[in-house]
Amino acid sequence: DFVGAWRTLDKDAAAQKKLATKVAATYKPRLLSLGFEPKAGESLPDADLRSTLIAGFGTMGDSDVVAEARRRFGLLASNPKAMDGPLKTTWLNIIARNATKAEWDAIRNMAAASNSGVERQFLYTLLGRPADAALAKAARELALTDAPGKTTSAAMIVASAGLHADETYAFALANRDQIEALVDAQSRVTFIAGLGSNSNDPAMIEKLNTFKATVPAEAARPVDRVIAVLTEKAKSRPLFAKGLSDWLAKLKK
Repeated sequence: DFVGAWRTLDKDAAAQKKLATKVAATYKPRLLSLGFEPKAGESLPDADLRSTLIAGFGTMGDSDVVAEARRRFGLLASNPKAMDGPLKTTWLNIIARNATKAEWDAIRNMAAASNSGVERQFLYTLLGRPADAALAKAARELALTDAPGKTTSAAMIVASAGLHADETYAFALANRDQIEALVDAQSRVTFIAGLGSNSNDPAMIEKLNTFKATVPAEAARPVDRVIAVLTEKAKSRPLFAKGLSDWLAKLKK
């Protein structure tokens, strides 16, 4: 899982870049030989590998893959079916993660104009996925308006927590009444606690303990589960990151 390893190095930009370079040297030729377009009669393993590599390189912000995603996305203005195909959601997820303000606005307009409930929810949810903190914040604020609808708004908040767990958790507590109104009563504790589950900051554990004190004891188990996961992560993640950084440091320049 090269993407998981890359994410683990989020506090070491130099090591993260070095890993991305090594991954590109190893797997980029294979992706280029497969091509970005599915081929008639190709094997299922080849089709799956193409999808995996495009998604992985897109997550890491690979310039070639992001440029291809943007090329395809740009065609939508003149041809709404330009991205249709088995990799449509993969390309759109890459656009969302690496979105500029203009691209984010374009996705928002597409969502608002869509007549398909499924497509509309997917596009609104994409708005919560940018790596850009300001765009993720804009998505959280949009989620508290009437535009997306309750279920979709909840999905947008969850999407924002994927890359911005600490900020999204803080936002949820600051707007707790509105956030809780997005989900049924039985799911509210689980929902809010889950927003902190992707945090890499050990301080989130204490924040969750503080939140736990505000809910009935019989409803606190979901909070305990997230705390347990984060406690283990606080121990194991730094060790894995250090081992990975040390290994990369030993590689030939």
